[in-house]
Amino acid sequence: MCGKLFVIFVLAATSLLVVLLGLNTVTSRQRQYQWDRIRKDVASLPQLDRERIHQRAERLAKALTIQTISWERDVFETEALLQLHQHLKKSFPLVHSSPSIEVTVINGYSLLYKVRGSNNEDKGDNVLPPYMLAAHLDVVPVANGTWKIAQPFEGRIIDDVIYGRGALDDKSSVMPLPTDNDSMRALPSKCFRRAFRERHSGEFWKMATGIMEALEFLVENKYSFQRTFYIGFGHDEEVSGFEGAGHIAKHLKSTGVNHLDFVLDEGYFVLEDMVEGVDDLVSVIGVTEKGFATLELNVEMSPGHSSIPPKETAIGVLAKAVSALETNPHPSMFGNGPEMDFFSYISTSANIGHSVIFSNLWLLSPLLSQILARNPVTDAIQRTTTAVTIIQGGYKHNVIPGSASATVNHRIHPADSLDQVIEYNNQVINDPRVHIKVVDYYPPTPISPYGPDVSPFNLIASSVKQIYPTSVIAPACSPANTDLRRYVELSDHLYRITPTVLTPVTRGGIHGDDEQITVEHYHNFIRFYVALMLNADQPVGGHSASLHKREL
Repeated sequence: MCGKLFVIFVLAATSLLVVLLGLNTVTSRQRQYQWDRIRKDVASLPQLDRERIHQRAERLAKALTIQTISWERDVFETEALLQLHQHLKKSFPLVHSSPSIEVTVINGYSLLYKVRGSNNEDKGDNVLPPYMLAAHLDVVPVANGTWKIAQPFEGRIIDDVIYGRGALDDKSSVMPLPTDNDSMRALPSKCFRRAFRERHSGEFWKMATGIMEALEFLVENKYSFQRTFYIGFGHDEEVSGFEGAGHIAKHLKSTGVNHLDFVLDEGYFVLEDMVEGVDDLVSVIGVTEKGFATLELNVEMSPGHSSIPPKETAIGVLAKAVSALETNPHPSMFGNGPEMDFFSYISTSANIGHSVIFSNLWLLSPLLSQILARNPVTDAIQRTTTAVTIIQGGYKHNVIPGSASATVNHRIHPADSLDQVIEYNNQVINDPRVHIKVVDYYPPTPISPYGPDVSPFNLIASSVKQIYPTSVIAPACSPANTDLRRYVELSDHLYRITPTVLTPVTRGGIHGDDEQITVEHYHNFIRFYVALMLNADQPVGGHSASLHKREL
């Protein structure tokens, strides 16, 4: 009798759970997020023409020929940066001659544009706060392979496809990408670095040209901006952003700008066929980025001769420590950052099987976490990652060295901290002979508020939807680092998106060979910034800028 009751209870509980999962899935798929920060008078506003689509593409192609490489901190191609300044002036004459636009050279090589709107401080409480669009002018050398269709800095257009390093500018994409800066530092001279450049090119500044094309278009059409905004182009993003974005932030503060409504920088893409279980485009907006920590592991032991080796050597102890770190990844932080909301947002467009999981993360998040852990790319979303990048030890074949060291690079999840990372490493290594030293550290950026009721996020999402109406909006954490962190004291709303379509085919060109963007996608890229500048002039109305993610 008791056995029958137990079976009945299990069947009833299972049925109830299935019904509950089904109801949640149906409710989730019917959810409609209101991205409504689009100008009501959009039909009467300037719309980017298609007649000059190839002319704009040619300007980008020309930009791709300028080799503004940052080699390391304080070592960059100054002549190329100045050449880039001149190219901007020549390409966008109306912007640089407009009486309502002020251009300031910051710290010699960065650029800050101030576009003065008519809705100024004299309006009192009704003034629209300024915002900033950010990009960078420098590129980073990257190794591996040879280009087959065009050379990295050739800037060619073939069959309506633009080829060149920087055609797809991406540092916070769907996967963390190494920059090989340590290889650059190892090069003995600037002369040798110049020779190295021919095969090892870097990213470029499509973001900058797209923003400038949009601004030039609106100035040409005599659009009267209501809202003051800034455009900041740093010159050393690839090697920290201290001298570029850092000085732009200082300059803004020195001129009385202590608050920006939001700052938008490069980041994730509009993804096509890249999110499993979702057929629609997925427009990913980065709301935070991981921290960065470089640690050095050191082991000091007695040196000796290889003919009489001890039971343990410094190299052996260090090898065990490295193996322990690689076989014991940091714990999953799934649900403590925006990654859970990413899947909740895309559940509305996922196929039924994936939608059941994405809609019921209250129960199935451990399952999804395990699925993510199977692939290093998706696993990086949910935890602090560990990469051993340099090992140093012996110096002669018959001498046992007295010391050995390893460099470990961590990308720190927003819910993690440096102290927690070091504590976990010590627990995993479990050997007091291994000493950990912090070489470099940047904390994760704060998670910016997001959702339909967060005005700046809604504004960006609405502008994306205006260009890609079938796409689904989703917040995420960027695994890579940008110089956007230099503006944390100026705004609580720091966002990242590169508003062009990325496919499995074009993803291969990021930091790789034959980087490309179609002329049509670049056209939509510019259209996004036109839409954003126009939509930003619309009064906020009832939207709150303070509502955070979990209040949706």
